Amino acid sequence: MKLKSKEFNNYFFLPKTCGYRFGNKAPSLYVEDVPQNATSLALAVYDSDVIYDNVELTHWLVWNLPVDVGEFSDDNLPSGAVQGTNDMGIVGYSGPMLARETHHINFLIFALNTDLVLDSTSKRGSFDRAVNGNYIDHASLVGIFQFD
Repeated sequence: MKLKSKEFNNYFFLPKTCGYRFGNKAPSLYVEDVPQNATSLALAVYDSDVIYDNVELTHWLVWNLPVDVGEFSDDNLPSGAVQGTNDMGIVGYSGPMLARETHHINFLIFALNTDLVLDSTSKRGSFDRAVNGNYIDHASLVGIFQFD
């Protein structure tokens, strides 16, 4: 399984528009080589350089993405996909805010053997518990973010 973006390469800089103060727009992502026995996909986006509530700072949670989703973004999600509540208390995507030093924004996608039974009030802990034991495969993509 592979996770890619047309807007940045693995371990390269994210577009400035991904930052909260510069557009607050998630990059478009696309998934390739999803296992045939997968039922749905789930995505967690987090900053591995910031610990909040004993876990990395979560910027975006999405689940119940169809396995044939292809390309998607925060403003182009397929019907049935559910966005969770990030660590800023917002349902959907919230970009990096105060990144004076280099931050690693991790995009981690899971191929699951089930749909997740969570609603949009669900946060990272509920997401992690639901994904744990139900994923078949996963892929990651890391973007670097830093304000000038």
